[in-house]
Amino acid sequence: METKLEMSNYDVSSIPKLKIKKHLKKKVDLIIEDDEKILEPINKNQIVWINWTDKSKNISFKTTIKGVGDGEQKVASELNTNILGQNSDFDMRVIIKGNEHDCDVKKLDNYTFNTGVKGRNALRPIKTKITDLLNSFRKILGSNILTQEEMTILQNFKDVSPDELCVSNIQKLNKILHLLHKKREKIISTLPNIQPFIKKDGNIIEMNLLEYYNICLILKQDIPEEYNKFNDILLLLNDISHEYIINPDELYNSLNSLVSIFSGLKLIFVDEKKGYCILDNISNIKFERITRGHPRFRLLV
Repeated sequence: METKLEMSNYDVSSIPKLKIKKHLKKKVDLIIEDDEKILEPINKNQIVWINWTDKSKNISFKTTIKGVGDGEQKVASELNTNILGQNSDFDMRVIIKGNEHDCDVKKLDNYTFNTGVKGRNALRPIKTKITDLLNSFRKILGSNILTQEEMTILQNFKDVSPDELCVSNIQKLNKILHLLHKKREKIISTLPNIQPFIKKDGNIIEMNLLEYYNICLILKQDIPEEYNKFNDILLLLNDISHEYIINPDELYNSLNSLVSIFSGLKLIFVDEKKGYCILDNISNIKFERITRGHPRFRLLV
């Protein structure tokens, strides 16, 4: 039975101070411990690990088979299924609550995980655009139209590879995209509007100088000499007309959309000591970074 300390009915003067402190501390500890058990928040996204059982006790977590990831053989044994191999779009089929599901097995490293061929292929068109973007940065590094802040940020990407984009570099890249977008819009607003063409019906076509310059590039002809004073500006605008600069949010949107490669799949996370976990909702998966030419994702818990 728990000892109660009713201070209002107690003659505390008869109790040594040290005993009162110890008794109060014990009482407080009990209350805190009980409250923690009652009030502990339940995290909907919390991973619930299922321990490895005797089914897979003789199977090594580490794999030596090409194309088979760590833990795949163990989890296949636990879930009474087979690994489908490299020619399959997913690792295995598993019966869960009476329904068959296509599943991919992933090993977590600090709640992040890598992807294989499927992820690399999905990233490829985005990576091509990032490569073109980084090349355009190198082209404009010497421009006297850029501010010192813009030059400093661009300098950070001089030796960056599109195969290795860490979280901080993606954030810096997003920053420079918005800076260059604003600069591009501001410069375009200062260009003169011209009327270089007349329609067959006699109506005059009006456009800004950049639009006319782009037409001249297609026709492989020079702009009129009267506009030569704008050459440096037009060259810069041409170099910063990348899709990700014109629409600076598109890079983040494209990278975040890579999560869709897991649509229709159940993700099974494995850990050598903790066991395995079957994820029900890919909304808890977010793009993290690019490493070795593959997208890496984070599990939000």
